[in-house]
Amino acid sequence: MTTGRRLIKNFLSLSGSDVIARLLGSVLTIYIARVLGAGVFGQLSFAIAFTSYFTLFSDFGLTTLGVREIAKDKKKTSTFGTNILVLQLLLAFLLILVLSALLIFLPLSFRTKIITFLFGLGIIPGALNMAYIFQAYEEMEYMAVGKIIAQIGYVIVGFIFIYLFKDILVLPIVSLIAGLIGAAVIFYLLKKKIKFIWSKISWRQIKKLIERAYPFLIAALAVQIYYNMDSIMLQFMKGEVIVGLYNAAYKIVLLIISIGGFIAGTFFPLLSSAFKRDKKLFFKSINMWSRINGALIIPIVAGGILLARPILNLLYGQEFVKATFAFQILILLPGIIFLSSVLVNPLLAIGQEKKNTIATSIGALVNIIGNFLLIPRFSLNGAAVATLIAEVVVFSYLAFCFHKYLKINVVYKNYFSKPVLASLVMGGVLYLIRDHLPVLCSIIIGGLLYISTMFLIKGVTKRDLKILRTVQR
Repeated sequence: MTTGRRLIKNFLSLSGSDVIARLLGSVLTIYIARVLGAGVFGQLSFAIAFTSYFTLFSDFGLTTLGVREIAKDKKKTSTFGTNILVLQLLLAFLLILVLSALLIFLPLSFRTKIITFLFGLGIIPGALNMAYIFQAYEEMEYMAVGKIIAQIGYVIVGFIFIYLFKDILVLPIVSLIAGLIGAAVIFYLLKKKIKFIWSKISWRQIKKLIERAYPFLIAALAVQIYYNMDSIMLQFMKGEVIVGLYNAAYKIVLLIISIGGFIAGTFFPLLSSAFKRDKKLFFKSINMWSRINGALIIPIVAGGILLARPILNLLYGQEFVKATFAFQILILLPGIIFLSSVLVNPLLAIGQEKKNTIATSIGALVNIIGNFLLIPRFSLNGAAVATLIAEVVVFSYLAFCFHKYLKINVVYKNYFSKPVLASLVMGGVLYLIRDHLPVLCSIIIGGLLYISTMFLIKGVTKRDLKILRTVQR
């Protein structure tokens, strides 16, 4: 199979499963917000944001390390898989104890503490899930199966219980069970498709894993800080209703950001394996990735800014329109993050993960300081600005490191000038029609106009449509 076709297959598998899973989850989230209001939605958002840090520590950067090392040498699969699983389970049980102790002393309502603790139990199925091995093998379609099965079960049962009882307390329990089922499906597929076998547990190997994985952990933790710390700080400074309003806007943005994650997950194994064996393919893949990101994200950002208010009203209801300006700020994040991903993943692939750790640590610090300064005065809008500033700082540092170590320019003028021009044409039309048509009609018209303009100005050519098929191993 050509590299291009493999990329398409893996992207469709990874993105398809995640799109389905996230859309299902988003539908449930929107339903909860509309039925139970901003206050209850704020409780749910805080619990998920708070426990996400414990999930990160449970992962410890081990899955990213595992993908990179197994992609380089498939013979390491059993050794890495076995010892990563053991280490993650040990971390999971330790972190549950830490979470329990923290919740005793935090100034939260008893109900919020219970919901948070129950979501924290989701660390266990997360540690058990070995889907990253399929990513290392570039067999993303098998990752999709376990994810979709788990998410469908979670959403269906979640809808039923919310409808019947109007209470979110059951959601984390349903999530826990669904996660365990998903992990079991993945393990079954590993045994069947790649003949995964357990290796001997090596405490020496586990120690090495900790030493090698901690830069990935620090980087992921820093990213999580400027993704979630704003929600946590809003909870303590402004209360659950503001957290609910803010997260209504942020959930949409994170769904868009996840598209960049799908693309990154597709390219990262290829970059890791190509760096040593085929430098031409390595650099060609980076440029291809940059072009895809530019064409995809620029119109989304432009459309999001123009249609922010009707989108929030359509999805969540009139109560959440108060988050319009915060949404218009946050929608800028995907544009910067898509560009950053093209910089950071090649650095990870060549073993420069410490540079990403430095970048994200600086960004996290900037975000925390920004939240302290801006939230008291500007509430959710201040949190949005702090997050945006942090992302700009991260991008700037990564751009410096990328050009220093790889000495290539991925942000070519022709990669972005035509998407910007097409987006301006689309934006002008949307500005004129947004108050006269339903928002869904505006989105469809805007999307068709952007695509048509890109073809007219040759932002997309027949050669581009064939380029993936011409990229050979």
